[in-house]
Amino acid sequence: MSFDDSNFETPDDAPLPEESSNNRTFLIAAAILGGIILISVACLVGVYLFSAQTRAAQQAQFAAATETAAANTNFINQALTATFEASILPTATEPPTATAVVNVATVTQTPPPPPSLRH
Repeated sequence: MSFDDSNFETPDDAPLPEESSNNRTFLIAAAILGGIILISVACLVGVYLFSAQTRAAQQAQFAAATETAAANTNFINQALTATFEASILPTATEPPTATAVVNVATVTQTPPPPPSLRH
């Protein structure tokens, strides 16, 4: 071979590979993505149905708590009303009378201090 030969192989001269009519890799990838989407939709439907049941249970608990609070409030109001009404009822006792206070002076003896304290 010499440098004068101008017979160089170029990639353009090579025959093109034959394309296949079915691309298995694409079909497998599309099937996997489709399966993921279907599973996601099924999970979303499950979450929606579960949250609807939970919401109904929470509403029932809220209604029971509200009813209990109303009963407690009524009980307290009745007790306060009864106490107030009892405080304004007349009683059979007489009101206190004013008595005169007399201060009377009394004489007391103070003992002499002990000898150790005398000067």
